[in-house]
Amino acid sequence: MPNRQVAQCVHLSPHTVNYYLRRIYGKLGIRSGVALARYVHDHGLEPGGALRSR
Repeated sequence: MPNRQVAQCVHLSPHTVNYYLRRIYGKLGIRSGVALARYVHDHGLEPGGALRSR
């Protein structure tokens, strides 16, 4: 989902969504949405999924 659409859904500005994503990427040591999707998958964080222990 594009950041602009995310912003509309959560009633934030697209700038705020981009800022939050950059902060999340930095904390996780990743650089892109693709890397974030991989991180979520690798750590069992998909919506509705059970958390896996490391």
